[in-house]
Amino acid sequence: SLLAEAGIQLCEAPDMVDPARSLRAAGLTPLQTRRTRRHARDVVDASGIPFAELALDVVTYEIGAREIRHHELEIEAQNVAHAASLGLIAQDLLARFGDVLRLWRSGKLATGLAVQELLREGNLDDHVTGGNLRPSAYDLVERHVAATTRDRRAGADGALTHRGAAG
Repeated sequence: SLLAEAGIQLCEAPDMVDPARSLRAAGLTPLQTRRTRRHARDVVDASGIPFAELALDVVTYEIGAREIRHHELEIEAQNVAHAASLGLIAQDLLARFGDVLRLWRSGKLATGLAVQELLREGNLDDHVTGGNLRPSAYDLVERHVAATTRDRRAGADGALTHRGAAG
């Protein structure tokens, strides 16, 4: 219904057991294929009550015949009351493990799309070892995501200016 409200019309998807096949039948195609393996632990307060989850995600992007792995540590509040504590936990982890951790603001989709494009351009091969992104890869991915975001914003601003001038 959200797609229809945005003016995007899809074919009627048959009611099937295979969701991917149903989406393709409706006219949708995947942007990326990925698997995530999550190892999660509760973060507890002084009284032993869990207030957040600390999860190590190993994300495997399937790009052509290749599998590229990205590792991230996520901190997720279990309720809104403890959301402010997440920043303190992140700061503590960076202070303790800053030599092997870095702040990562890109989501899995944006990260995977950047990895895919950088591989296609031939700019990432030297930054992947054994299918794992090396630390040097993250600088490239971060710059690519930032440039893509800037390009999208510039395009949106131009489109708004153009319509305003024409209208």
